[in-house]
Amino acid sequence: MQQLKDLWHRAFLWRLTIYAFVFCLALAIIFPASWLHGGVPWGSDTEKSGHQEQPAAQKGAAPASPDELASISGSIPFAGHRIPLPVGTWHPLVAANGGLQGSQEVLSLVRIDQNIVTGVIMLAADTRPLTRTALESEFNLCDGTGNYVSQSSKVTSPDGTKECWYLAPSKTSHRSGPQDFPAIIGDELDRLGIPYPALFVQARWVYAAPGTTGTWYPTVMSIFLAPNESGSLRLIAPLSSWNVRNFAADRTVRSFIGRTQSWFDKWVIILRNAMENGMAGPNLPMRRENRDPAYPA
Repeated sequence: MQQLKDLWHRAFLWRLTIYAFVFCLALAIIFPASWLHGGVPWGSDTEKSGHQEQPAAQKGAAPASPDELASISGSIPFAGHRIPLPVGTWHPLVAANGGLQGSQEVLSLVRIDQNIVTGVIMLAADTRPLTRTALESEFNLCDGTGNYVSQSSKVTSPDGTKECWYLAPSKTSHRSGPQDFPAIIGDELDRLGIPYPALFVQARWVYAAPGTTGTWYPTVMSIFLAPNESGSLRLIAPLSSWNVRNFAADRTVRSFIGRTQSWFDKWVIILRNAMENGMAGPNLPMRRENRDPAYPA
């Protein structure tokens, strides 16, 4: 026993290893990895079902109250800018780093009414400049055949800033298409037990500020607006009516897309001014003109 005590006092690295093992074990117990969830007593049920026209919340999940999440309105600091937010109370949902060597910052927020999602925002910004070739995939989406509307695609200002925006349907079936609802957001909403509709209308804005010669720093804001009845998961028109090729045939869908385009055309100007002003960007009050079509009346 005396030899063990002497070893404990003299062997610093060995003692540090023991401390680290205990600390890491405690973290593993409190925050088990996702592959452990199903096999430990404290793990949660991760069963999910596909989202149809009226999806249900995850089985056994207690819906999260908006009061339990941080609340943000007006604007939010992101990647060296103050980004304005549409009217309403927004709650941070997912923050991550991606891209090459983690050089892309990603942040998503959700807006909830009567425990149902009315809107989701996804922000992404690259902290390393990208070449023209690397930007092509983002800007090509603005010319995609899957858009309701493509506005001023690939606009370039005198200082070299590139910009485009569009409206497109975004289904929430956890697919991997470029215009579908991001699975990382759907998974987190499922985990929290917050229901959302089978389809969003995505308003996407791409802004690329010039860096050194032949490079740009892109920032993307995607706003997913829920075209459902207030307080319900029921869409204001059948899911089939939101098809890009024949959406104009349904008066309700045509009206929602028209109002979204009218609102987003003005919103893009506000976003552009925010990017030019950096952290001195606007903190918007809750005015009628800042309301998007999915905001509850």
